[in-house]
Order: sequence, then structure tokens, then C-alpha cells
Amino acid sequence: MITTRSRKVVAAMLVTAVILGAIGTAVEIGQAQDAPKAASKDAKKPKTRAKPRGRLPAFYGKVVDRKQREQIYAIQKSHAAEIAKLRAQLKDLMVKRDTEVAAVLTAEQQSEVAKLVAAAKAKREKRAAEKKAASKAAAGEK
Repeated sequence: MITTRSRKVVAAMLVTAVILGAIGTAVEIGQAQDAPKAASKDAKKPKTRAKPRGRLPAFYGKVVDRKQREQIYAIQKSHAAEIAKLRAQLKDLMVKRDTEVAAVLTAEQQSEVAKLVAAAKAKREKRAAEKKAASKAAAGEK
């Protein structure tokens, strides 16, 4: 039986997950921008920055000055480690949840779910291969 307290706990966990997801997305975007891009065979080697930067929140770039920009990057950097730690905890909790959910299913149901997951993965891979082939063909036509 679901009690009011357990509903509150679940609601609190969902709110926490949403907040961490929003913060994490901003951090991932910032970290992804900081990461050097892999150079393709034909592309020039990308220039590296002397000082890595973060990513400003939406619309901030149009209103902040250079000093504010650096302060924002410093704030993002100061929170990055704690966010990464919380993100790891959230990931562990989600794995635990998914394991408990899977345990509810019978072996036959788990097998069926595994087949459905494999079929969806194969479909995604096929679509990606087709898209890649189409983009190569379009590049060859130009």
C-alpha cells in the first residue's frame, strides 16, 4: 500500500532528479564545449584555448560583459565536482531502481523485453547507417 509519506519521498526524488538533470545538462554542455574536438582526416587541427571556458546559460551571452562571463565560468567550475558526484549517485540510484523493476517481471517477460530492446537498438543502428550513407552520397554529388 502506498502511503502519503512514500508518495512524498517519491515526489521529492523526482523533483531532485529533474533539478539534477537540468543542472547536469548545463554542466555537460559546458564540459562538452571544453573538450577538444576530434580532428577528422580532412579537417584542420582545431585550435586549443589557452584558458578553457564554460558555457553561459541561455541568453546570458548577449547581456554579460567579459568580467561577468569569467565569474560565471568560475561559479560553474566550482560546482562541477559536486554536480558530478550527485550525478553519479543519481545514476547508481537509477540502476538500482531499474534492477528492482526488472525483478518484478517473470523470466519470460524479461526475455521478451530483452528482445524488444535488441530490436530497437538494431533499428537505430540501421537508421544511423542509412543516414551516414546518404550524407556520404550527398557529399559525393557536390
